[in-house]
Amino acid sequence: MFLRRHYEGASGEVPLTVERWRHACRGARQLRAVVGLVLFAAQFVLLDLVLRGAHRYAAEPSALCAAFASVALWGLAGAFARGRVTRSAVALLAASVFVCELLFFRYYHVFLGARAIASALSSWRDVRAVVRGMLPSAALAALLLSLVEYRMLRSAPKLTLAHALGLALCLPLAGLTRSQAIATPDLTALAGLSVLLRAHEVKVAATLSVPPLESGLERLPNVLFILTESVSARDYMSPELTVAAPLTQQLSAGRVDFRQARSVASYTAVAVNALLSGRMPLGTRAEVAATPLLFDLVRAVRLAERAPKVLYWSGQDDSWLERTNTHALADSVAFSDDVLGHHVETLEEVLEYGIDGKLADYVDWHLTPAERPLFLVVHMAGTHAPYFVDPKRALFRPYSHVVTWSGLRELHNAYLNALIEQDRAVASILQTFLRVVADQPYLIVFTSDHGESFGEHHSIHHGQDLYDEQIHVPVWIAHGHGALGPEAAATLRSHAGDFVTHLDLLPTLLDALGVLDSFGMKAMQSPLPGRSLLRAFTTRSSPLAVTNCTALFPCPLPNFGVLDGRYELLAQPWDDDWHCVDLAAQNAELSPADPICGALRRTARGVYKELPNGRALR
Repeated sequence: MFLRRHYEGASGEVPLTVERWRHACRGARQLRAVVGLVLFAAQFVLLDLVLRGAHRYAAEPSALCAAFASVALWGLAGAFARGRVTRSAVALLAASVFVCELLFFRYYHVFLGARAIASALSSWRDVRAVVRGMLPSAALAALLLSLVEYRMLRSAPKLTLAHALGLALCLPLAGLTRSQAIATPDLTALAGLSVLLRAHEVKVAATLSVPPLESGLERLPNVLFILTESVSARDYMSPELTVAAPLTQQLSAGRVDFRQARSVASYTAVAVNALLSGRMPLGTRAEVAATPLLFDLVRAVRLAERAPKVLYWSGQDDSWLERTNTHALADSVAFSDDVLGHHVETLEEVLEYGIDGKLADYVDWHLTPAERPLFLVVHMAGTHAPYFVDPKRALFRPYSHVVTWSGLRELHNAYLNALIEQDRAVASILQTFLRVVADQPYLIVFTSDHGESFGEHHSIHHGQDLYDEQIHVPVWIAHGHGALGPEAAATLRSHAGDFVTHLDLLPTLLDALGVLDSFGMKAMQSPLPGRSLLRAFTTRSSPLAVTNCTALFPCPLPNFGVLDGRYELLAQPWDDDWHCVDLAAQNAELSPADPICGALRRTARGVYKELPNGRALR
């Protein structure tokens, strides 16, 4: 009105400049509305460009199809969300997806999709505490962002029928995206929600048929196999961290440390199945369940019609097993609930009870001398994140259990303190075992399922990759009272510096029991890929497929590789090609033209159909 009075002339007419100004204001409001809708519709494409870069679209043209489909989907949603309730719901949905994808990408460098959701459901006991801890801050961030989303939608213009049809025709373009690994974050998340609608795969009841394995020894040794959790060779065997396991070292004097031992996976479910079966679990879940494990083979061992007494006592649950009859695994079986005496819901609660100490007490209470040789497998858990620490004995300070990129030093200190605490439990188990077996022959094997990362290669904890920090594990073997002959003992020690894997441990144990060359083992369908450490290596080991992604575990981050001694070929979701590394030179990358890299590539083409990012192998 002020402008009108100011510019009105004697005739009462408004000058043309005022009309232009009014028209410009209307145009600006319309432009702001269009820009708001465009930003709302394209927000996930923009997020993808910021986090993963524009080069993806040049390298993978089908990613453009996903981008157009994403813009069309949210453009239609924004344009047709006219009421307050509908507009609020759409704004909150978009904000929630945006925040979840951003948070997940920050830690894992891929977007939250079907693999990650399926993996979380499979390992809900482990991840529930992590989700619960992040939920308040994530919910607050989504709520605040939804206010901005709502503001953009509030002034969104109405679409004409032609515009709406044009956008709708872009939606099927999402189906042309060749792989979910290259889809925009919102389409990745929406595809992931389909996991909730699928039928949950259940364990199967496997029927195993293992022939009797006649031993050629005069008497069988007692065996203690200690399998620990997430312990890396770097931290366990580093000279500057000798405090990690001094008690264990004292009780295992004369042991052989295998300094170049590797796991073949960095997720417990895959690594433990490979370790105890002597094979990579690459078949279907039914095939994995029907594969004989170490327990089945040892229970088939016979010497003068006597079999070892097989015991499996664990501080973990039975989630890594694919069988329904888990308590029939050995002559005596105990999981975390059995050890604690009551049911515990989450891994975090299990660790709060100091499960390794409780497991050592369980061994002390239940392990008694037996007429039959003992074969005891003790499966520990205290060094799994968030790491059990006794504040009274925490040598590394400050320490924290909170996972942040800025607090990795404090997190690593908590891990080192957990190693110290586990040393007490392992030492107690060794003392009990040595007391029970007295002067009988014995063999002790110690290893971890996989290693642990603290920021290396953009990873925290384990499972994200197959670099050395996650697969280089401690392995040592001790023996006494004539369990091994002089030649076998000397050969064992000669392998201390060789590159070996977990797949070599099963043949070694069977060899120590005198059944590796038995008729029953030869009658098995296929030979074991590993080699006995009690024998000289007369042939070069074959390249091994290594991966965290098998039918028995839906890995959140696809990562594949091939391991051949000191050399490894590996790739992660953001890699456009394989990386060929020298493990003996701290993951130093080799040229693709190197002959060993070419040989590993040929092996990879025979095992994998595509790279983790969805691109076809070259």
